[in-house]
Amino acid sequence: MNALIKFHQDALIKYHQELLSHIEHCMEDPSADLKPDIAEPVDESLDFAKHFATDKEFTTRDDLLKWVRGEATKLGFGIVISKSNNRGTQTLLLECKRSGVYKKHSNRQDTRFKKCECPFRLRGYFLSSGVWELTVMCGKHNHEMMENLEDNPIAGRLNEEEMKLVHEMTNNTVRPKNILMTLKKRRADDGITIKQIYNARSRYNKSMKGPKSEELVDDDGVPKEDCSDISILPELEAIQIRFNNADYNTKILIKEQLHQIAFPETMAPCPPAEKENWDFYDFETCEI
Repeated sequence: MNALIKFHQDALIKYHQELLSHIEHCMEDPSADLKPDIAEPVDESLDFAKHFATDKEFTTRDDLLKWVRGEATKLGFGIVISKSNNRGTQTLLLECKRSGVYKKHSNRQDTRFKKCECPFRLRGYFLSSGVWELTVMCGKHNHEMMENLEDNPIAGRLNEEEMKLVHEMTNNTVRPKNILMTLKKRRADDGITIKQIYNARSRYNKSMKGPKSEELVDDDGVPKEDCSDISILPELEAIQIRFNNADYNTKILIKEQLHQIAFPETMAPCPPAEKENWDFYDFETCEI
């Protein structure tokens, strides 16, 4: 009985999404007061609807985005999220990176990604059965495709799972080029660049350093004299994670450095002497 109810619910959701797609398709040429004119596609070869018309079911939102962006990269264009609705029926509106109205930027040299009101649209929606599906609202482009998307930051944008992996490998002092190789092995497309890895690492390192410096000053930027509320627990947790994932030699190095910080008296060249016996201490017998 429950399966039958879910079947009817999914059928209603599909019908609702197809109706919305049909309405928006019928409004492709409204008056100028309702919507700006959209340029016609260059030719019929730029209608990619068949490439995205699929019966695939995606387990997660990220899986859907990964598949769509992979297909778009192969065809020569980038995909961005236009709208995302998490209330009621979860939906996701995707569009070409060149959708929208162009705004002139005097300092911008690269015009390959200039917005030209491209009409390409896809819609993803979440079913009551717990999977995501995709529909094509408009598969047409009004611009030429790019042969190489290597410099396109959208094509190789990291998803949540990939960002977590970058953070973990950064904590383990893995080199950026090795992080890049690991991510490329996990992806079907080849859109990730070394520049994006460096940017992700930089943002992560700044986020880790930010709270530490803020703890040492008050709201007016004046250094705090009372540092009783300063904690090193986040640093200790990060060290423990790095230590657990390190090789033998790195673990020995980390342990030695922590030992120097925790027990500085053991690194002294001579054993500490009692103050009252200081004048009687024989420095010549001290072995270093």
